[in-house]
Amino acid sequence: MRKVPEWLIQSSWFLAGVCATGAVWYLLSIKEYFGATIAGIGAVIFYLLAVFLHRSNDKVTKQNNALNNEIVLQYKEEKITFKELVRSVDYDVVKVNAHTHMLGVKAEQEWIRRRYPKSNFKSQILTTLDALEKKNSFAKNAIHFDVIEIEVGDGRIKKIYFDISDFFTGKGTMMDPSSVVAEKLRSLYEQ
Repeated sequence: MRKVPEWLIQSSWFLAGVCATGAVWYLLSIKEYFGATIAGIGAVIFYLLAVFLHRSNDKVTKQNNALNNEIVLQYKEEKITFKELVRSVDYDVVKVNAHTHMLGVKAEQEWIRRRYPKSNFKSQILTTLDALEKKNSFAKNAIHFDVIEIEVGDGRIKKIYFDISDFFTGKGTMMDPSSVVAEKLRSLYEQ
């Protein structure tokens, strides 16, 4: 839902004021009661329209704030946070800061529910990017991603790359190191 332009809201208030003060009082002064009644009804209609438009904008602002607020989950002693590294049309990259595997997976689902409330789950794969070298070492640092594909509200397919390295101890399939996403991930993690 989009915000209503401010000029439209102000126009509604203006028309409500013109109908209520100018038209009603003028028509009453010349004893045109039918016209005064119509102007009064118009004032009420424009007043209600202005209030409705204000409330619509407030609702859109609240939804936008909810989508952009930081998500922090608390389960007993464990606090789970997220670092949103990339938010784009095609894919998002999100680091899940959790210590327990079960809670980390639940946190992924909660993140999707809050960021994409009208989305539908399509698929999920586990992948690994072995492209980042540890400083002063020849060993590679494997980064594990839980890749969840969803269909967002407008019908687009989007992939969410959850970095689950903090709580994942198994192995995943190797990500294509020459893919666009792998290149973007390399640039994000080499910083």
